[in-house]
Amino acid sequence: MRDSLFKIFHPNTEKEWKDKIQKDFANKSTYSNLFSKIEDIEIAPFYHKNVEKEKFVADLPADWAIYQLINVKKAETANAKALATIKNGAEG
Repeated sequence: MRDSLFKIFHPNTEKEWKDKIQKDFANKSTYSNLFSKIEDIEIAPFYHKNVEKEKFVADLPADWAIYQLINVKKAETANAKALATIKNGAEG
């Protein structure tokens, strides 16, 4: 089914998408105004499979620990929450 769905649509180039954006916005906004930046990562208004983008490499730790912070007001309630979080995968 997936293959038949994609046969219906014409594969557009990046230039065709940019032209469509300019036409739809009727020059109210330029393409460059549609970009945003969050934590020094530039977010494009769309991505096309034929355009190479810089890959973001994160320095992640080798080991992860899953934990849940539990505020203790009543020991019984805190214990029930702790057991539930351990059951759901918490480790500490």
